[in-house]
Amino acid sequence: MNQPITPSRHVSSAASSPTTFYHESATRPFDPTSELKGQVECDVAIIGAGFTGVSAALDLAEAGLKVIVIEANALGAGASGRNGGLVCSGWRHDQMWFEARMGKDDAHKLWALAETAKADLLSRMARYGIKADWQSGQIFAAHTPAQLKALDADARHMGDHYDYQKPLRLNKDEVARALGTGVYHGGWRDPSAGHLHPLKLLYGLAGAAHGAGAIFHENTRALEIGQNGAGRFVRAAKG
Repeated sequence: MNQPITPSRHVSSAASSPTTFYHESATRPFDPTSELKGQVECDVAIIGAGFTGVSAALDLAEAGLKVIVIEANALGAGASGRNGGLVCSGWRHDQMWFEARMGKDDAHKLWALAETAKADLLSRMARYGIKADWQSGQIFAAHTPAQLKALDADARHMGDHYDYQKPLRLNKDEVARALGTGVYHGGWRDPSAGHLHPLKLLYGLAGAAHGAGAIFHENTRALEIGQNGAGRFVRAAKG
């Protein structure tokens, strides 16, 4: 069954050129690519040149497959080139939240998955020499005494049940020195988390994928995914 693709209303148009700080401070790894026209064949077609698509293209191209990546806009025009650049430990909720909803075993699996992803990110940057302005460490600061108690409880839980004892407790003065404000009651610093320049990361991964043989076509919006007698296909505006 063929599946038409409806563009998200959140996606910028192909005609718009990003003008963020990230785009002004990063250098593309290769010249803008042409729109896909006509019919081409490949082993794997990837829709979207964000972190997920570009990382998949890199792995598959290095495995010897012919990979084509189509991107509706320019490389890095969407969320992968515009996000906050935070590389966190775990997920949006703490592990006690997950344990209460899915049980301890699955919560531990989720934590392990997040830790593996963080390690994979750092190893990829090292392997491909990606200079993404990595800065290690994140501070979780408490606005209220009650919030500090919650952070303390979370740290104890992670140490006792996940053997995660990396974070360092900061008192009110230590947080003030680190952040330049005395409004917080204390907090914790996680040295294994950090921050990076997301577009430099994306450009680095895309450059490695391009070097491995992946073919990119920007300004090429996917309209339909389907199957015919020759196999599966992706239909774009002109290709």
